Amino acid sequence: MKNIIVYGSRFGQFYLEALKRMEGIKIVGLLAKGSDRSYECARYYNIPLYTSLDEVEERVDVACVAVKTGALGGEGANIAKQLLRKGINVLLEQPVHYKELGECYKIAQNQKVYFGVGNLYLNLPAVQNFIRNVHIVSKTEKIAYINVDLATQVSYPVISILGEVLQTLRPWENVGSICGHVPFQTETVKIGDIPISFRAHNEIEKENIDGFLHMLFRISVGFAGGQLTLFDPDGPVIWNPRIHFPDENIIPGRLEFHSPLNMDEQNSFILYSSEKKQKMIFKDEWPCAIAKDIEKTVVEPTEPTIQYIQRILNNSHAWQLLMKGLGYR
Repeated sequence: MKNIIVYGSRFGQFYLEALKRMEGIKIVGLLAKGSDRSYECARYYNIPLYTSLDEVEERVDVACVAVKTGALGGEGANIAKQLLRKGINVLLEQPVHYKELGECYKIAQNQKVYFGVGNLYLNLPAVQNFIRNVHIVSKTEKIAYINVDLATQVSYPVISILGEVLQTLRPWENVGSICGHVPFQTETVKIGDIPISFRAHNEIEKENIDGFLHMLFRISVGFAGGQLTLFDPDGPVIWNPRIHFPDENIIPGRLEFHSPLNMDEQNSFILYSSEKKQKMIFKDEWPCAIAKDIEKTVVEPTEPTIQYIQRILNNSHAWQLLMKGLGYR
C-alpha cells in the first residue's frame, strides 16, 4: 500500500478523482492553503486537509503536486524540490520551466527517488490515436507542414504532443511572429525543414482564466497525400485526402463516368471519434488519463534514462521559445 498526498485543490481535484479509483494506494490527505474550496474538496473526498507537510502524521510515499510552477508565478517546482529532498517520489503537474526541470531531476537522482511531469493530454485516447496515425503515415510520406491552433493555457501540452509527433523539436528556428491587440496571435517556426504555424488565442479574463477559452487546441499535419487533423484533445481525428483537380475541360459534366481514381475516394475518413458530453470527459477521461501518469510514479517507478530526461528538457525549452515568440518573457 502506497501513501499519497495531493498538493493543490483546484486541479488537484482531478488527481483525487483519479486516485480514488486506483488500487493499492491510500490518500493520506490534501495539502492546500485552506480556502473554502480546499475544505469542501477534503470533505467531499473524506480526507484530512493540511496546510503544512509537517502536520501529516502518516508516512508519505508519493506526492502529486498540482500547484502552479515558477513559469506561472507559483511555488510548485519549489515544493517538488523540497519533497524530493525528503526522499518522496513526486509527480509535478505541467507546465515546468526547463531550468526547474533540470533541478528536480538532479535532486531525484541524488536522492534515488522518482520525479515525473504530469501531462494528462498525452494520455487521452484521441491524442494517442493521432500520434499513432501520424507515425503510420510518416513511414511512407514526409511531413510537409504542421498547423496548430491553441489557447496559450495549453501550450505546454501542445509542445509535448509535437515532441511525440516529430521525436525532436530541434533545431527550433523562429521565422516570424504577429503579436497585437487581436484575439489570435501567430508565430511561425521551422524545425529542421518542417514549417509549423501556431495561431494562439491569447485573451485572458483575470477573474475567470479558464472560462474564456474559444478552444483548447487543434493540430493538423500535412503530407503529400492529405492532411491528418486532431480537432480537439478529445477528438475527432480525421484524415482528408489531398484534392487533385482533373485535366478535363468540362469538369462537372464528365466526372460521372470519367473521374480520376483519386476522386472516387471519400472526402474524409474519421479515424477516431468520441461523442461523450463534456461533463463525462471531466468526470471519466481526464481522471483516467491522470491515473496513467500516477501509475508510473507509484507502480515500480524506474529511473528515467538520460535520453528521456534530455527530451523532456528540450520540449520545455521549445515551449519557452514559443511563449517568447508570442510576447511572453
